[in-house]
Amino acid sequence: MNILLIITPYSPAQTPNTLRWIPIIKHWQTVGYSVTVLTTKWRNSVEFEELDGVDIYRTGYNTLLDWFYNKFSISNRRNKVGNNKLKKPNIFKRGIEKLVDVFWRKRYWPDGSVLFLKPGKKLGDKLITAKKITHVISVGLPFTNHLIGKSLKVKNPKLFWLMDIQDPFSFSDQFWVNNFDKYAIKNIEEEGKCFETADKITVTNDQAYNLYTDLFEMQKEKLFVIPPLISLQESTPKTHKHYDESKINIAYFGSFYEKVRSPFRFLMMLDFILKKHPQKLANAHFHFFGEQNKFSAPIFHMFKQLVPYITHHGYLRRLELSSHVKHMDMLLNFGNQTNYHLPSKVVEYIYFNKPLINIVTIEDDSSYEFLKGKLEILNLKMSKIDVEKNAELFLDFIEKRDSEFNIKGVQPFLPKSISKQYKDLMV
Repeated sequence: MNILLIITPYSPAQTPNTLRWIPIIKHWQTVGYSVTVLTTKWRNSVEFEELDGVDIYRTGYNTLLDWFYNKFSISNRRNKVGNNKLKKPNIFKRGIEKLVDVFWRKRYWPDGSVLFLKPGKKLGDKLITAKKITHVISVGLPFTNHLIGKSLKVKNPKLFWLMDIQDPFSFSDQFWVNNFDKYAIKNIEEEGKCFETADKITVTNDQAYNLYTDLFEMQKEKLFVIPPLISLQESTPKTHKHYDESKINIAYFGSFYEKVRSPFRFLMMLDFILKKHPQKLANAHFHFFGEQNKFSAPIFHMFKQLVPYITHHGYLRRLELSSHVKHMDMLLNFGNQTNYHLPSKVVEYIYFNKPLINIVTIEDDSSYEFLKGKLEILNLKMSKIDVEKNAELFLDFIEKRDSEFNIKGVQPFLPKSISKQYKDLMV
């Protein structure tokens, strides 16, 4: 089986999609499958390289900002290890992003990765022949990857094309994909054409499955659910200066997005506790791992009084994160305001098996449904219960306790299992 994986961005970027697919590729290599990656350019990267036995071809750009960063050799970009520890926005960078918002984001279609579309099709055509490709897998979002996959399938009908939907497209109006006021109908029509052309289609959760089967009922037989993946990596325990072992250390690993998940109500609750029960808040310390963006950074700056109780660690390597998790007494999850996006880290919560505080903003929260009965969890329904009640529940829940890794509980989500589910669909 010779597979072409269309995915952007790819390593060295650390995104949920790359963190999912790199372990799958590694497992497939052990059973003799050949995988070639078609992706976008990265600063200082070459158009072709072999990395860990995988041929990687780069062309086009993941976003207009990436093109700009490459053009002017700017190293500080999204999804890059080392970004950022709640730095104040760079005025120059904010100006560029503002120009992009006004003159680009409201006009492009299908998404910001459209600069990958034409060069991706062109290079993809060459790779199909040169690599004797038998199977194509396109990973989206971005939807641009699926349009490249569809083009290759149309030109080469004998190819097997699997459309892997990690994030939905045509009904994903909470996440900014494109100008839905202008393109809502076109989005549905074009995604429908992809569903008609693809041999198989995968999503990560039942909610997305149900929404897609309602939207494209005729293609229901092609659609399958393959859940999130966890890749277990050994890390050497380290002593971190950020941790006061006398306190309850609570951590969130991830990012925030406008209209999808926000730290505002949680910080508002902490502010209430600070005013009413300052000594109780002093017993805890909160750690945020991940990139703070133009949406989330200003929210944290609004709560300056909470600075002594919060540490921002920035964007770290995946292996390094495991070392930090071991120091935590509890984990923190912010549920999405969409029910069809399932955060990829939910299976990691099961593995680390630490008490989890889940911030719920909608009734059918996908994290709540997935994690139900799988670990000790406090669901704080921020949309339904007032701040004082949430504060009481929170303070009752947080106390130091031990936990052990739950290896058995994550067996269905390990690379070997997830890889097999994909393979079974393609044979």
